[in-house]
Amino acid sequence: MAGRHLLRTMNRYPLRRASIYYPKLDAHRKQCTTTSRWYHEVSYQRYGNDPKDVLSYRSDPRIGDLDLPDPIIDNNNNIDEKHPSFPDCRNEDGLLVRVEMMHVPWNPADVNTIQGRYPSPYPYAASSQIPSIASTSSSRPDRKSIRVASNRCIGRYFEKDPIIGSEGWGRITHSISSSSSSFPPGTLVTMGLPGLGTLRSSLWVPASAVLPVADVVWERLGPAGCSLFQLGGTALRLLSDFVVAAPGDVVIQNAGNSGVGFLASQLAASPILFGSSSKNNTNGDGDGNTSTSNEYSTAPIMVSLIRRRGKSKESFDETVDYLTRVGKNAFVVAEEDFFLPEDSSTSKGRENGTAKTIKINEAAIREMRQRLRELSPTGSLPKLALNAVGGNSARVLLKLLEPNAGSTMVTYGGMSGKGVDVATPQLIFNDVRAVGYWHSRWMVRQHEQEQKQQAEQRKRRIVRGETNNSKSSSNRDGCSWNNKSYNRRDEVVEILSRLVQEEDLKCPPAHVVCMEDLEEGLLWQANQSNCQSSDPSHQSPIRKKLVWDCGEQ
Repeated sequence: MAGRHLLRTMNRYPLRRASIYYPKLDAHRKQCTTTSRWYHEVSYQRYGNDPKDVLSYRSDPRIGDLDLPDPIIDNNNNIDEKHPSFPDCRNEDGLLVRVEMMHVPWNPADVNTIQGRYPSPYPYAASSQIPSIASTSSSRPDRKSIRVASNRCIGRYFEKDPIIGSEGWGRITHSISSSSSSFPPGTLVTMGLPGLGTLRSSLWVPASAVLPVADVVWERLGPAGCSLFQLGGTALRLLSDFVVAAPGDVVIQNAGNSGVGFLASQLAASPILFGSSSKNNTNGDGDGNTSTSNEYSTAPIMVSLIRRRGKSKESFDETVDYLTRVGKNAFVVAEEDFFLPEDSSTSKGRENGTAKTIKINEAAIREMRQRLRELSPTGSLPKLALNAVGGNSARVLLKLLEPNAGSTMVTYGGMSGKGVDVATPQLIFNDVRAVGYWHSRWMVRQHEQEQKQQAEQRKRRIVRGETNNSKSSSNRDGCSWNNKSYNRRDEVVEILSRLVQEEDLKCPPAHVVCMEDLEEGLLWQANQSNCQSSDPSHQSPIRKKLVWDCGEQ
């Protein structure tokens, strides 16, 4: 591990803070400086392929976790304006909130961030000069620029290193504002912007960076609920932003047992989102496949492809049953069934669907098309495909789309590490479209749009002689659950919370590890990813989510 506890490396990571008072915040400082809680974080100083080689858990008993963050000073005792630990107050009415983090999920994007392969969704990302791990052996290291999402993920202590974590939830403990509009203490909130550096005990952010969450979500889902709004928000946008689903339309996806896939199949069957619920009458055939009676109403019909990945027949059948019963899929099939074996050298690639020379089994494709047509009330193939894998799996999805209907494959992930190849005839003659979606960018753009709208509303209130605390009747710009737009971040949170309460929407199961047990959690994640563990904590019908507990132990 790069580091475990700051107390063991105090000389390497000196604590340096300025005692400077901001007039706007001075009146609130006293209420924020008395606590027995220690501040702690997980941060990194350099890029590296393996998270355990670069991540460090740091804490210090001298830092009161309610202490209002002061600006960090440089070697000449000047305030560092480039990387201030004090967040930007220039937002709506100067409202600033402190969030005491509860749980933070671990995502593939976090690994890509540490590897230096994950871009920032912000138009103007900050950068911090930090070397890659490969350059540390040189006497004169070639320092590389770490691109961080925003200055708000730069730690306020410990040499201003970037803090990992882009989502999660916690509770508001303090609000600092020039107006009376504020979050009550104890309000449960989720991150409304990416890249805030959430894997720490607490953080100060502008109020527009968080969104309130109904406590029923925590009561129903527990720690697993911290991933609901990123995974569920992605799934909701995938189902609503690209193809308008007609009653009974079939939607097909790969990675149906992933977090987004699991939530997408539930959302597709939601009566609240799409009207009447689907009636899934599924019967297993003993080989991991299911047959479904054609009894559907207005909701889309989800069909999922998943990989066996060396699972036993019993384990695979358990996953299929869970995804049809809880995940509300019409039926689930094994992705490997659509590929032909080449020779012994490609057998391993055939198992995971990533070998470059794999040929598609056209007979299996024809059989699948027939099943999909029988499933649809109109006898059509899917017009929407959700791709989280890429490579050969994406080729299968493209072959299962309805031709000459503007059918669209939306790519939101690349689990196989392979690109998406679309044949020229599919684009020209079949009118098939391939697009991408990035939920972090959607959140940033929506935030910018909402801030502009609020600024315009404040100007109109000033013209009308109203106070800053007056409420506008046009906050939602006409959006409502009835028109199924959910074009605002708060609407996405509200509808997902409602689905948890009224339709028992589920998240992937969570494996919770304390922040200070960083190495243990990363090892657990690596074993699950490599399918090399017989640990009972890995046994689950669908893939578990690693969730960090941010509380002090």
